[in-house]
Amino acid sequence: MSAPHCQVNGEKYALRIGTTISDLIRAEGLNPESVRGVAVALNNTVIRKNEWSGTVVNEGDRIEIVTAQQGG
Repeated sequence: MSAPHCQVNGEKYALRIGTTISDLIRAEGLNPESVRGVAVALNNTVIRKNEWSGTVVNEGDRIEIVTAQQGG
């Protein structure tokens, strides 16, 4: 039996039981407590930063993590 998966920014991601949005932010190399300019959508619903640590990701979920970039 294979491990459960979700999709993060269009890529397959293996889930551990209890994986949260904060865990995914850490996996992207960011600190979820201090990061700025990042937006997260879970199944097309924006998740507020103060909800990241309590939002558990489930098998089949689609997550988009968007980072604001400065410049032109």
